[in-house]
Amino acid sequence: MTEFLDFLKHNYAYVAIGEFKPGKFQEAQDLYEKAVSTYIQGFKGAYLLQEPGTDRGIAVIFWESIADMEDNQS
Repeated sequence: MTEFLDFLKHNYAYVAIGEFKPGKFQEAQDLYEKAVSTYIQGFKGAYLLQEPGTDRGIAVIFWESIADMEDNQS
């Protein structure tokens, strides 16, 4: 198993769980997409997932390193 683990490339994820004001999920999603479009260095991808029928969601942003993630926090 150690040999296999030596070939893995590690990535890092920032995860936020929240609930938006009623009926505001789409607006929050638009703002989220604008925000993540500004990320460059080390950014690997992002998802904003909505719990069906609610205004609750989970945001996940993937980074190459913790330093890249910290450099892009604002």
